[in-house]
Amino acid sequence: IEGDENGDILYHLRKDEEQYILFLANTSRERTHDVEICMNGKFRIEEWDPLSGEVKSRTAKVEDEKTLWRTRINPIGSRMFVLKPLSSMDRGDDFPQTTNERESIICEITLEGPWKIKRINPNILVLDYCRYRIKGAWSEVMPVWKAHDLIVKKGLGASFSLRFEFESEVDFGDGVRSAYLVIENPENFKIEVNGVRIEPKADGYWLDWNFPMIDISNALSRGLNTIELEGTVNLEPEIENIYLLGDFAVKAGAKGSSRLIEESREIEIGNLCEKGYPFYAGEIELEREVYIDAHENARAFIRLEDLNAALAIVYVNDREAGKVMLPPYEVEVTDGIKHGINKIKIVLVGTLRNALGPLHYEGGDPSYIRRETFRDPSHWTDEYVLKPFGIGKVKMLLY
Repeated sequence: IEGDENGDILYHLRKDEEQYILFLANTSRERTHDVEICMNGKFRIEEWDPLSGEVKSRTAKVEDEKTLWRTRINPIGSRMFVLKPLSSMDRGDDFPQTTNERESIICEITLEGPWKIKRINPNILVLDYCRYRIKGAWSEVMPVWKAHDLIVKKGLGASFSLRFEFESEVDFGDGVRSAYLVIENPENFKIEVNGVRIEPKADGYWLDWNFPMIDISNALSRGLNTIELEGTVNLEPEIENIYLLGDFAVKAGAKGSSRLIEESREIEIGNLCEKGYPFYAGEIELEREVYIDAHENARAFIRLEDLNAALAIVYVNDREAGKVMLPPYEVEVTDGIKHGINKIKIVLVGTLRNALGPLHYEGGDPSYIRRETFRDPSHWTDEYVLKPFGIGKVKMLLY
């Protein structure tokens, strides 16, 4: 393999009867490699796409009992080739070969301006700072894990209270907005929201049955809101972060000062953590219209630059064009576009990282995550350390 000066490309070669299977993986997150592959023997080259099941013949050069071909491997990308032996009657330039190379670019359109935004799942407010008391006055605000350690030191049977606070610029109780409190094993606590006793009745579940959703829509108000939990230290004290799920946007703030705000109907694309969704773990729809002067016989692609999501699903004129999860973050939309106004919709699928953490490890996530990463005093910061979620730019490319 030539063209990999940094040693980023790993390969696995396996023989299956008379044919070979070659898998190449680019371990770099930044570098794209154009490599030339040389294999002893005369072969017909097929490229197999494990995601789509598509099989394509690849152009190759056969000479001196060797087969040579070139390919590009994007950052964290991979290629899989199946090498089928040529018979003694075949010549290297006789077997069917195709190439997926594009012609020169005709037009590049950056889809600037506002996009309509629609949240598919409940938004999330992480409540990981609290006050506590055993007896007497409330403590200062501190991370939940610190309160846990101080409470457990009081020993089995000790009674304790936790108080979570957040501000809201959103009105609830109108029958339109919903808000759900999520606590692990809520039956172990006496729960009060703004002084109102709340029964731990599950109105559905978040993630799994350990995270019941308790409807508190009618208990919340504009301004300061408080959630108080009373419990007793047992053999396995459940003193963990709690969550608020519902119809709102969030402005993240250090040391538990995050607040609920109104959602926007239109945004400029970018990092959605800064646009009301710092802890969001669901799907977001982005939609807009664009005028395209479609050229006859042109191929059209949508490219998502600086994509930060587990998956992006692209729709053109209400038809799914494809899914994007790996560089170069492109999907062909030739069959979906038309001359004139076209509707582009992109569904971004988030991850649980910004909801479950680690959220306060200064400098970003270490090379591996363990229990201490979530509560390491030597690397702790009261600021939220979030992974970006969103798209930098959306471009339409015509070839």
